[in-house]
Amino acid sequence: MSSKARSYVKLFLVFVGLFLAYIVVGGLLQGLCGDGTAGAALQLANAAVFSVLTLLVYGRLFGESPRYWRGPRGAVVTAVLSGGLIAFFDLFYKLGMVRHFAENWLFCLLLAAAAGLAEEVLFRAFLLDYISKKASLFVGLAVTSLIFGSLHALNFLGGQQVSLLYVFNCIAAGVFLSVLYYEYGLACSLFYHISWNAVFSENAVESKPLTAVILLALAAAVFLVEERMKDRNRTDFDLN
Repeated sequence: MSSKARSYVKLFLVFVGLFLAYIVVGGLLQGLCGDGTAGAALQLANAAVFSVLTLLVYGRLFGESPRYWRGPRGAVVTAVLSGGLIAFFDLFYKLGMVRHFAENWLFCLLLAAAAGLAEEVLFRAFLLDYISKKASLFVGLAVTSLIFGSLHALNFLGGQQVSLLYVFNCIAAGVFLSVLYYEYGLACSLFYHISWNAVFSENAVESKPLTAVILLALAAAVFLVEERMKDRNRTDFDLN
């Protein structure tokens, strides 16, 4: 086995170990504290500890550092996309989830932050970051998004209805989040993920038919625009 193959095997073994540890501890905390605000706060604490551990392991074992922040432009674009998409889907699908969030904002925000933080660090700052650097962005995006969407099928264990459409939409969400991470950094993909989770509980949007089309179209648009701007900046720099 080549050294490159061994590095990928190590990557996925560590990924599986971290993922299982997070799920087991989270399940124990839920069993002890239930689904109330106190339980959500403990889940966030668990996610924070898990995220710090994951980043430390990433640096120690693989000698890599994630893309944390790539400038204020990404923050502005992400904020506009987050607010616009949430408002659009809430109105388009007539969900009324924005009103639900306003009435239960603390619980929704704590739970959303817990899931969003753990998932962004593990899938984007760990898995996508390594594969995109060692192979290519498109390989990393495809592998990470497929794993991200497929693992959401495990939500049936918590009582959610899971369908092939739901999994496909989660894969599309993984693509969109991966593009945000690659172009703007972890802070931006995390902000979007938490905003989405806080407003859209359960599978309110992920079970709808046009969700993947819209997310994939936006992912392509963001990627093409940002890459074109990078090329233009490089050309201007070379000319100067």
